[in-house]
Amino acid sequence: MSASGSLPCWKFHLSYLPKLPCGFKSSKKLRKIKMAIEAYKPEKMLWTDKDFEQMGWHDNPIHALAFQPESHEVSLDIDYIFKWEQPLSGENHYRFWISPATLVFEDVFDLKVNHDGYAGLTILGIERRETGKPELRFPKKIWKWRIDCGEAKWELCATGYRQLIRKPPELLGRQLLTYEQRGGYVLSCPKT
Repeated sequence: MSASGSLPCWKFHLSYLPKLPCGFKSSKKLRKIKMAIEAYKPEKMLWTDKDFEQMGWHDNPIHALAFQPESHEVSLDIDYIFKWEQPLSGENHYRFWISPATLVFEDVFDLKVNHDGYAGLTILGIERRETGKPELRFPKKIWKWRIDCGEAKWELCATGYRQLIRKPPELLGRQLLTYEQRGGYVLSCPKT
């Protein structure tokens, strides 16, 4: 956040163009990449559960997590993949628009974690369904969330989430940002 407390506003420039691999000299390919970079901009930098239907977390790595019992929140530091780009002509691999993000589930209770060993965590998908808890007198709608990872399954009840995109997306040939590209681990996210 800026000193004024508002979310940062980023402009997208060709300076975000990834370094080209050795031997990459085709100006036609370079123009295609530049067109893709100029064309893609996220709608906003702070997303919430109201945006759930237009979001997806497939293949999003989790780098850090925090349990915040005083605020009843669970925070995940992830690489959020906005978009998969088709391989360029003559190439076999997808490219990905990726930003470091902080995903925070709000008013969390009834957390269940089933985790098989440590090999990192990668989200395969997040699902939700409305849950009826008549014994709870809670002013907000309660959702049952399921976070499927290759290595784990999480289930929790929460009223919603917020997700802060911390940097503009980069177009990469892999689904993972480095620690330096991410700007370290960040587990805090402003409330909407």
